[in-house]
Amino acid sequence: MTYSFKPVEHHIYQNTFLKDVRVAVEFSPVDTDSVKKDQLQKFFNKFKGTNIDVNDFLTKENISVISSNREVEFLFSLSYAEAKLSTPFYSTFDSAIQYWQLLLDYMNAIGVCRMEGIMVRKYSEFSFRSNNADFKFKDVMSEVFSGELMEKIPQNTSFNGLNSFEKTWMEKDEDSGSTFNVVFGFKKADTNTKYDHLTLVTSLEMNNGPIGLDGFIDKIKEYNAILYNAFHWCVKEEIIKEMN
Repeated sequence: MTYSFKPVEHHIYQNTFLKDVRVAVEFSPVDTDSVKKDQLQKFFNKFKGTNIDVNDFLTKENISVISSNREVEFLFSLSYAEAKLSTPFYSTFDSAIQYWQLLLDYMNAIGVCRMEGIMVRKYSEFSFRSNNADFKFKDVMSEVFSGELMEKIPQNTSFNGLNSFEKTWMEKDEDSGSTFNVVFGFKKADTNTKYDHLTLVTSLEMNNGPIGLDGFIDKIKEYNAILYNAFHWCVKEEIIKEMN
């Protein structure tokens, strides 16, 4: 895949602004009558302490599985499945493979032979305080986000009086059919948060299947590597130094 991001040598940083990572798959809707209940029940039994009943799932056609501390979340339906891991429980993409693998196990359990779409998404937050009356959000964004990313915001954009702002930019790789998306901006503190924060969401997805299940793990690893490069492209070098 050829994107604007130069390859960066992989490094595990001691500090991170990452908040959560999601991996999701889409597939053609599965008919409830074709599901082998015993096979699917065996899969649900892997989630200890949840007592998921396969008949209940097939009636609702979706279910969420969330750990007690909300560090691990799954969503399963008859056309979509997603796993979300939050930091600090999430440390590296490779160490989380057992959780991404469960998406593959689920598709096998309900008889899915191929995927129509794959997505890997990462959400980062940069917290700060804005008590100065002359404070300008664009100045803070310029201190965190790279010049290349800031250029995606039209020059005549006004942030006056805004409590939040988001800008979306995307780039498609025609050869692979995959699309990179970035959403970045800011959100002022509210009653639930002490700090204002900048937000950065990067994702890579392909939804022009079919995609065979055999390449699932390799494909999401490839996407993760591209998102690693994309993060370095999105933020200033000073942010990378602070992470180290």
